[in-house]
Amino acid sequence: NKLEWGQKVLEEMKTVGVMGDTSTFNLLLSICGHVGRQDVAQDTLREMKQAWNTSTANKDRVRAEVKLDQHTYTSVVLACARAPKGTKENWGLAFKYWAEATAAGLTLSLDTCNEMLVACEKLGRREPALKVLELMNKYGIKADIAS
Repeated sequence: NKLEWGQKVLEEMKTVGVMGDTSTFNLLLSICGHVGRQDVAQDTLREMKQAWNTSTANKDRVRAEVKLDQHTYTSVVLACARAPKGTKENWGLAFKYWAEATAAGLTLSLDTCNEMLVACEKLGRREPALKVLELMNKYGIKADIAS
């Protein structure tokens, strides 16, 4: 399982004093996005935020720069949107992280929006689909034929 492998690699890095950087975390988040593991995505995002807000984990470890970027939020949003149960809570989290991204000056791509719409369709979720379309309009993300 790729997700377990990614988590194991990150943990092994920490045990030898190497902290992941943006790319390391984003790789794990990307896997979460593909498999709909919003729980692991949220934990990883929390760890990234902690790394961002703390210059060093402790005096014995060097913490690499960790920046929350468009890829970070795209993966977390998709992990929430693709969560197997597709509950209102999951969709609420997807929209929460979308709002965090836009507050940080980041824009989610048309591809991300389309993936969210596909997730809505697969789960039979009409209300979140309408919200995605509303936010696309609000942020000037032009729909295409896939939308």
